[in-house]
Amino acid sequence: MTTEAELKIKPQDIAKLAEMAGLRVEAARLDALTARYSGFLNELEKLRELDINDQEPAFVFRAGESLL
Repeated sequence: MTTEAELKIKPQDIAKLAEMAGLRVEAARLDALTARYSGFLNELEKLRELDINDQEPAFVFRAGESLL
């Protein structure tokens, strides 16, 4: 099953990202990297769809209290 994120990213895109980062990626690994990155993008898309605008953070860091 092909997801929306899998359609958005191509092996050429991964190769370009690797090149920009100064990494060498063998052509044989591009398909595997594309699949993994697509899965990551799919999970990010699920998080973007959550309606959490009215939710308080689970943890609030208060620097002044941590010094006591």
